Amino acid sequence: MAKEWINKFTSLRDKLQGYKRAAVTLYMHSLVYHIPNFLQKFNSVKLFTGQGVEKNNDIARNVVLRKSNKVDSVSDVLQLESRQWHLRHHERAKRLHTKHDQEYWYYEIREKGSVQFS
Repeated sequence: MAKEWINKFTSLRDKLQGYKRAAVTLYMHSLVYHIPNFLQKFNSVKLFTGQGVEKNNDIARNVVLRKSNKVDSVSDVLQLESRQWHLRHHERAKRLHTKHDQEYWYYEIREKGSVQFS
């Protein structure tokens, strides 16, 4: 089906501008010639999407653009990635909070809310 789509795309070259064989992108080529093999071998194309690389690029751009002093931004990005790598198995500990006035939280706040919205 993908190959038929590419053939239809290129058959429009005489009728519409921009539908030449040269306009076939790498993504279109991959769809026809590589994706079916990936699906047969791996039952998925998720391994080959490049989403992780794109996410890293977004993070790196944010680091660079948020800095007021944009000197040595490559070093800053690498340091950030290093810190994240070392902290990847750690989670922030939740702060403990005890409600001191139980009456307020269970009764008074409900009464105040019902007065405001009635």
